[in-house]
Amino acid sequence: MASLKDLKTRIASRAVKVGIIGAGYVGLPLACAFSEAGFHTIVCDSDKDKILSIRDGRSYLGDEYTTRLLPSLVASGRLDVDDNVAHLAAVVDFEIITVPTPLDDRKQPDLSYLVKVTETIAKELRSGQFVIVESSIYPGTTDEVVKPILERSGLIAGTDFGLAHSPERVNPGGSYSNTKSIAKVVGGITPLCTEIAAELYAGVLQAQVVPVSDARTAEATKMLENTYRYVNIALANELAILHEKLGIDFFEVIAAASTKPFGFQAFYPGPGVGGHCIPKDPHYLSYKARQVGQSLKLIQLSAEINDMMINHILVRLTTRLKARGEELRGSKVAILGLAFKQDVGDTRNSPSIRMSERLMELGAEISAYDPFAREIRTEKWGLVSAQTLESAAGNAHVIVLLTPHTAFRKIDLMKLSQTVHHGATIVDTRGFWSPSECVSAGFDYVGLGRPDCDLAQRTT
Repeated sequence: MASLKDLKTRIASRAVKVGIIGAGYVGLPLACAFSEAGFHTIVCDSDKDKILSIRDGRSYLGDEYTTRLLPSLVASGRLDVDDNVAHLAAVVDFEIITVPTPLDDRKQPDLSYLVKVTETIAKELRSGQFVIVESSIYPGTTDEVVKPILERSGLIAGTDFGLAHSPERVNPGGSYSNTKSIAKVVGGITPLCTEIAAELYAGVLQAQVVPVSDARTAEATKMLENTYRYVNIALANELAILHEKLGIDFFEVIAAASTKPFGFQAFYPGPGVGGHCIPKDPHYLSYKARQVGQSLKLIQLSAEINDMMINHILVRLTTRLKARGEELRGSKVAILGLAFKQDVGDTRNSPSIRMSERLMELGAEISAYDPFAREIRTEKWGLVSAQTLESAAGNAHVIVLLTPHTAFRKIDLMKLSQTVHHGATIVDTRGFWSPSECVSAGFDYVGLGRPDCDLAQRTT
């Protein structure tokens, strides 16, 4: 009978099979990293289109790493693909779970994907196997939800099989976009589980592996990381509104404050918080806090601030239009950027979704352009990106920049002003352009965190 201690020797000799459950932004790069490091790896997903794409050696993520490696890894047989979790669980030694853990309609944790996968694994679980959860979860989930389900197999966690949590740290399109280059936090339900999981990741990563006391500590680490960002974004958003009223360019203030070599980290205002983790994890942490009788008031207030930014931007726009004798209803509005962050195609929880919904409610005609994301879609409607900026912006009354793609730096504002309706308004939600360059090109300008142009002129 296989034992947990046997895994340590087999990891060193690359004699273990690794299964990755979930082939999204976390799972597919992770599968490539394990396969590249010499581990026979199987990646599993229920999405048939993803399965077919992987089998053809085609990455659907748009990142350099998987695009470059996937064809050779699949062709060599080191990276296999499956659409059945039970099949995978029956043949691998390590099962790494990277399935979504979203919020439900009440902003409560939805662990249904994680629970379903864990129940399937439990039916196939055998002595000597090891389960690692990478999905973002509130502190205690591994011990209180995953462990009891797996132990329905009759096996004991920490003795018969291994169990640990290692929170994913993915930064699509950012400076730390390669999975192998990001430090990895690992916490097992026993010291031996922590040791084994840490050795597994150490055989793959170029970055530091950081063992912590237990799975709960590892889970809490991810919650802190994203709650920190969420709260500081809310602070930046609230101060942006203040500086608009004070007649001060808040982006200039941030740039100046950033010259301080200690005690300050720049966070920027924007139309809201997008992506999978940052808008979700603070609510996961708040949920757990309520279970132990605590209310996380700062997180609640931060959510209110971040969620109101779309309405704040639209109030400024409608007020500006009214002052010019114009209305938003019936106007054509071109949205620049559908993705939730720059230089990626990921639209999950993108502020562009909420902005589009509000614009439609207010009677605007919407078009969009995004060189990375082809569309955003909800249960009730969808918005497809035009093929070119010119076709999206043609005769537009308003241009709303929501995603600061690097490619948008190449936009010739003078040329764009010839495409749009005469005297069109640019709404800059990211501090992307300066008011002067927009006005010089013939646009009216409304900038989040910046005073109205006429107020700026009166105070200079």
